[in-house]
Amino acid sequence: MIEKIKKVLIFSDIDNSLLLDQINKQRISVRTFEKGSFILHQDAEYDSLYAVINGICYSDMIDVSGKNIKIDDFQNGELIASGILFSCDNRLPVSVIAKSNCEILILDKKAILDLCMHSEGFLLDYMRLISDKVTFLTKKLLFISFKSIKSKLASFLVSKIKDDKDYISIDQSIEDLANYFGVARPSLSRVISDLELEGIIFHEKNIYTIIDKTKLFKLI
Repeated sequence: MIEKIKKVLIFSDIDNSLLLDQINKQRISVRTFEKGSFILHQDAEYDSLYAVINGICYSDMIDVSGKNIKIDDFQNGELIASGILFSCDNRLPVSVIAKSNCEILILDKKAILDLCMHSEGFLLDYMRLISDKVTFLTKKLLFISFKSIKSKLASFLVSKIKDDKDYISIDQSIEDLANYFGVARPSLSRVISDLELEGIIFHEKNIYTIIDKTKLFKLI
């Protein structure tokens, strides 16, 4: 069990005796979920911390119009909804779904409190992860607020530009990007084609070459 727990990055440096104490108190468990199954449901109370040992899962939410909006991916070693656990309103704003077969670590809230009190390193790491997630969600909210698909795509591409390079390698497929943007795949494909016709980008497979950065920035 301890070996599995330490696959989650935030627990990797914790003394084994602290983890063993929580195991003996039956505050830590492991569950498996098949691809496509719900790990957590939107609006459910979040009383335990979930983390990915093996596999990939993702969070999405249903907006007021009934549209599914993909929020985030969670991979090996990552915590799920860490900022919700100690919230006054700890109902999940998203559902979490297994993208592949997943092995999930589940820790009771009391286990997290104990680890925070007995390990300053764990406390600092946990606070840092929550802060990073708040930053990510703030940027995501700003991104979702863009009205047009073109402005969403432009903002996404600009955020991926590094070291003034003219090309960007994107791991996600167009379908994955469409889910991330909360739009239909054909609509996103049309926008990509439009940007190519306008001489702003060139797209081939997972590579996006930025031809006119000035025009791209103006779309945001």
